[in-house]
Amino acid sequence: MRVIAIESIKDGICRSYGEGEYIGYREPNGGWMKDLGIKNPCIKLDSGKYVWGYQCWWGETEKFYNAYKGLIKEIIIVDVDENIEPKP
Repeated sequence: MRVIAIESIKDGICRSYGEGEYIGYREPNGGWMKDLGIKNPCIKLDSGKYVWGYQCWWGETEKFYNAYKGLIKEIIIVDVDENIEPKP
């Protein structure tokens, strides 16, 4: 499923990690969740990096654009602070 990962939206400015593919619930192979054994929604961004449900707001790309088309004036792509891949 195509999704968009959002860092924040304020005053019509959307800070986004970009778009990518939702690859399901996975265990992170790094960060503070690494040893907890908890699965989390994982998104592989078009940039090749990963972002996790605990790091962003996310949803289906088409639904997001339809819901916010009149509210967002600009989308700024921001980098993921820590690229954490899923455990194999």
